Parts: sequence; structure tokens; C-alpha cells
Amino acid sequence: MAAEDRGEHQNPGTRPMEEVLPSPQLLAHYKARVAEFEAEREELLRAVARCAVQADDLHRLEWEARKRADEVRELQQALGDSQQFLFEERQRLLALQAENDELRLQELEDRRRMQHLLSVAAPLEQAVTLRADAPPLAATAGAAAAAAAGHRQGGGRDGGGGVMRTVFLPAANADALVLKIEALQAQLNEQRALSEERTEALLVDRRVRQQEEERHRANFLVQIEALSTKVAQLEGTLRDTTRDYIQARAAQQAAEERAAAAEARMEQQVKAAQSEAARAQRVARHEARQESSAAEAKMREYVARFREQVRARDEELSRLSALHASTKDAADRRIAELEARVARLSEANRQLETRRQLEADGWAADVTLLRKQLAAVDRKLLQMRLIDRLDDDERLDALLDQLQKRAPAVPPARKQPRAAAAPRGAGGAGPAADAPALGCEEWEGSRDGGGCGGGDEDDTASGARSVTGQLASEVRAVRRQLEELGRRAEAKAERQGVVARQHGAPRAVRGA
Repeated sequence: MAAEDRGEHQNPGTRPMEEVLPSPQLLAHYKARVAEFEAEREELLRAVARCAVQADDLHRLEWEARKRADEVRELQQALGDSQQFLFEERQRLLALQAENDELRLQELEDRRRMQHLLSVAAPLEQAVTLRADAPPLAATAGAAAAAAAGHRQGGGRDGGGGVMRTVFLPAANADALVLKIEALQAQLNEQRALSEERTEALLVDRRVRQQEEERHRANFLVQIEALSTKVAQLEGTLRDTTRDYIQARAAQQAAEERAAAAEARMEQQVKAAQSEAARAQRVARHEARQESSAAEAKMREYVARFREQVRARDEELSRLSALHASTKDAADRRIAELEARVARLSEANRQLETRRQLEADGWAADVTLLRKQLAAVDRKLLQMRLIDRLDDDERLDALLDQLQKRAPAVPPARKQPRAAAAPRGAGGAGPAADAPALGCEEWEGSRDGGGCGGGDEDDTASGARSVTGQLASEVRAVRRQLEELGRRAEAKAERQGVVARQHGAPRAVRGA
């Protein structure tokens, strides 16, 4: 316990951070730091999400590029196959052409042999028999039938087995050989051109494939380098992340240990505070009992003094009640007089307002009439000037007619009625009652405040309003005094009733 007291009395600046109790400022600082970390984490997560979207787009583009490369390879393979098929078809075409040439040479050879055989054999006489009564198909003139008949006749004449030999001359055979050589030469040229085209196509295909292979090899090398760099970076990131994770885990464990130690210290402090609070409660209860006894003694003393004060207040209340009754009667009489005076002044004010309204209407009518008279005078003056200036009677008459039509005649001026004298009030209002008896026949000044009696009427009305306001304020003051006296009397009566209920028995004994 002494060690804890010494630790509590030590300088807080020399105590370690774990032993310092968290203040609201420190908690607010850590909350702000945590909010910043959360915002940074959210920003990093959004950045990772954006990177993932970009990675997805990159993967999709790479996959599409790979598909396009596969399609290009397939198209190149199909192109090579089509070229191979084309060369095979051309080879078959050349073979057919060679076969056709051989057949043509064979046909020529056969024709030549047939001609030679025909020339070697005996000439045949062809008999043609025509009949008028038979159709053309009935005519018998066939070379093959004649040849067959001649052969049968010759065989019958010779009788024995003679041998006929065919001798081919070199000149005729040489022509056939020349044609064959030319055909073979043409076939050889076509075969050579076909082989050259095939070789050129194969070389072009080889160059294209070699370029494609070199490009793929370069792309693969770049990808290998990029992947190697990425693997190295990922390994470095993995090492850093592992190190940070291990350090964070160690820091977390250390923080948990410190938190556990701080919790244990807080529990000890709470137990000490609870024991101190229990001791303080015992001391407080003892002091409260002492203070309660002292307060009860003071309360009894105060009650005795309050009773004396209540007795004095009761006497004062009875005196004030009598004073209130007399004051109320006087105030009621004063209020009745003031109300009668206010009624008289209100009637006088109403009569003044009526007179002022009537005079304002008459003044407006007189002003209108004067304006019309001025217009008529101006017209007469203009007519007189025209009469003096113009000698032409017809033109003068026309102008006068126009002026007469433009401004009609003005009626004669009416006489201003004199306002009737208002009766004098019962209370003798003085100037306020005599003011309505005044009148005026001529008007001068402006429309707003002019006239012979306007100023007197305004003064009379303002005086009446001021007197009315004073009377009303006096009435309100008297009423407030009466209400205050009534409230004080009611409060004293209530206090008397409470004291009488509390101390009814002692007062009864004293009265007896």
C-alpha cells in the first residue's frame, strides 16, 4: 500500500507510458489515428480493386491477343495447305495434259498407220446405185462393205496364205518423234515452272514462319524477363510482408501483454479505490449524522423565530386588510369618475373627427371648383386675345367654337356651409367642447395642413388623446395596486391558515 502511495505521488512525467491513465485528449488522438488508418485502408482496398479491374482487362486483352495469334497461325496453316492443294491440283493438271499429249500422239500415229494401210491395199471401186422409188437410206454405197467384199474376192482369187508387211519410212516416224519431243519439252517447262513456284512459295512460307517464330521468341523472352522481375518483386514483397507480419504479431503480443498488465493494475487500483470509497462513506455517514443533529437544532430555533414572525405578519395582515378595503372603495369611486370623464372625452373626440372629415370633403370640392373656374378664366383670356389678334370673323368664330367645345362652362361656386356648433359636454371640456362651433369661409394653404381652423382642430384632438391616455394609465395603475393588495392579503391568509393548522393546539391553550 505504501509502495502504491509512493508510486501515485511520483512525477507523471517520469512514469512509463503504460502506467499513465488515458486522458480524453489521448483517446481522441488515438481515435483520430484509427480513423485515418481506416480511411487509408479503404483507399488501399479501392486501389487494389482498381488494380484488379485493370488486371482483368489486361488478362482479357492478352487472351484476345492469344486467340488472334492462334487464328493467325491457323490461317497461315490453312494458307499453306491451300497452296499445297493448289500445287497438287496443278501437278494433276500437268499429268492430265501429258496424258492428253500422249493420246494425241497416239491418235496421229494411228491415223498415219491407217493411211499407210489404206495406201498399201488395193484401191477399191465404189458403186453407187440410186433409185427413184426408194428412200435415200436404201442406197448402198458403203466403203466398209466394199472393202469387205474386195477382201473376200481377193482372198478367193489368191487362195493361199500370202503375207503383207507394212514398212514405216523414217521421215514419217521422225515427225511423230518431233511432236513428242515438243510435247515433252512443254511438259518439262511446265513442271519446272511449277517446281520453281512451289519452291518459292515454300521459301516464303519458311521466311514467314521463321519471322513469326522469332517474334514469338522475342515476346516470350520479354515475358520471361517481366515474369522473372515480377517474381523477384513478389518474393521481396513476400519477405517484407512476412517480416512485417511477424513484427506486427510480436507487437500485438507485446501490446496484449501490456494491456493485461495494465488491466491488472487497473483492477488493483479499482479495488483500492473501492476500499477508499467505503472508508469515505463511513466517514461521510458519521459526519452526516453530526450535521443532521446540528441542523435539527438550528431548525427548531428557526421554527421558533418563524412563529414569532408569523404572529407579527398576522397583525400586519389584519391592518393591511382594513387599508385594502378603504383603498378599494376610494379606487372604485375614482375609477367611476375617470370612466365618466373618458366617455365625455371620447364623444368630443368623435364629434371633432366627424367635423374634420366634413371639412376635408368641402375643401376638396372647393379645390375642384376653383380649378374649373381657373380653366374657364384661362379660356376667356384666350378668347379675348384671339379677338384682339384676329380680324377674320369666320376663323375667329371657328376657334371660339373649338374652345367652347374643348372646355365646357363651369357651374357657379357654391357657398361653404358653416359647421354646426357642437354641444358643450356635461363636464365642461373647455376648448375641446367649444372647438366645433368655429367655422371658416375662405381656404388658404396646402391640401395637407391648410385652412383657417386645421391647426386648432389638430391641437384639440391631440389634447383630447393625451388626456384620455393619462386617464387610462391612471386607471391601470389603480387596478394594479388593487390586484397587488389582493394578492398580499391572500398570501397572508394562506400563511395564517398553515400556521394555525401546525400550531392549533398551543394557540388554543394560550387563548384559554
